[in-house]
Amino acid sequence: MQRSYLLSIDFKVTSITDWAAQLKINPLYAILSGFEVENTPGVGTFYDFFNRLWDSEDNNLSPGIHPVKAKVKKPQSKGAKAASVEKVIVGQLITQLDHTTFIPEQQPYHSLLQIYKKQFLDVSVSKGLINADSLSVAGDGTPVVTSHRMRSNRICCCHKNGISKCSCDRYFSPPDCDIGWDSSRDCWYHGYDLYMLVASDSESDLPVFPLLNPASKHDSHGFLETFFRMKSFLPDFIVTKLLLDSAHDAMPIYEYCKQENITPFIDLNEKRGIKVKYKNDFTIGKDGVPANIPALIQNMAEQCILLGRTIQD
Repeated sequence: MQRSYLLSIDFKVTSITDWAAQLKINPLYAILSGFEVENTPGVGTFYDFFNRLWDSEDNNLSPGIHPVKAKVKKPQSKGAKAASVEKVIVGQLITQLDHTTFIPEQQPYHSLLQIYKKQFLDVSVSKGLINADSLSVAGDGTPVVTSHRMRSNRICCCHKNGISKCSCDRYFSPPDCDIGWDSSRDCWYHGYDLYMLVASDSESDLPVFPLLNPASKHDSHGFLETFFRMKSFLPDFIVTKLLLDSAHDAMPIYEYCKQENITPFIDLNEKRGIKVKYKNDFTIGKDGVPANIPALIQNMAEQCILLGRTIQD
């Protein structure tokens, strides 16, 4: 079933009903899926397979009834990421997650991640594509749109009493999604934020650990939620380097990396108060990337000449 579903994605057939029909019409699809030509599964069999991937009787992680979340504010500049609306700061979240035990078998997505680990991640490690003993990890969030607008229903009587705006709890569907800001397209969207940790030193940035968060989740928080769960699900993977963008430029992250012997490479965020001048030999540009590198190299070359060495030495 897994092979057949991945095959439908490869052939860009997004409807399970259409794919089940194609399996009966096209013998090649049935053979590539591993089915007998005269005995291909129906629509219900596919959905039964999907249900077995979710280890919970509840369809969602969050309850359907909850308070209205604060909406992220539109950034002032084009291409900028929205400010965090989280009630917990980065330092508090690190402490909280560091003292939380995530038992993989108790997570509803355990079976799904086990399939991913055995069929994809372990294969990459066995072929030497990913070095699990010294992992260089890069992380970033990606918008996942689920609908054009947020759906919620009032469950209170405020509207009947003439109160148009209230802070009462509402019923949301689906409850795990909310509204976020897509900085690459400069627009609002409703859905998830897929935070993906990848092996930055692999040839094609192979995925290591994914996690879906609400769309409003700031990247700094999304990274921590994903990273600490990865440590529980993949205890044998040792992270030695971190590559992150300026949204992750927070001192508690640096302090945690120092504590865990992880070398961080994080773009500096000018909004955090970092001045352009960094040291005497080079400066930091607006994008957080070191500038004046040629001058730095020339300075190193002059020092090497005085010492009677070359830069390669």
